[in-house]
Amino acid sequence: MSTLYPYVDFLENEETYLIVQEVWSDLIGRIAAVHGLETVGYMNLSQNGNPVRDGNPVVADKIRGTQKGIRVVLIDPIDDSGSFSAWFNNFGVKGSDEAVEELVLDMKMSHATLGISSILIELWMTDRLTDEALDDWLRPWSFEEE
Repeated sequence: MSTLYPYVDFLENEETYLIVQEVWSDLIGRIAAVHGLETVGYMNLSQNGNPVRDGNPVVADKIRGTQKGIRVVLIDPIDDSGSFSAWFNNFGVKGSDEAVEELVLDMKMSHATLGISSILIELWMTDRLTDEALDDWLRPWSFEEE
């Protein structure tokens, strides 16, 4: 049986959270591999040696050999906020080796948001996603529940 929001208990269930991380890491890695690229994590996802599993981020991967990254932020499906947003962000000190120009994807995970995320990730990795193009992609996509 399919649900609107798969893995709805990811914030309460450690096993589900790890599955969600694997889904996103695998998706980003597969898109990279199609284009002969590799990814590596760039953000510390733990605090004081303990994993932080609050969904922000669930995954933060950088394209190896570049300053481009993808950060996926998942919000609780029962939250009242919108279902999907995306923007560009600079992480780290600009101009330093650790600086990352990120595509940030913030969403309630659903089959629809996974699909649009896949498209945006591929466009970002292949240098075809500008501010204008991102706006054009987001404008027609309405993920508000009725």
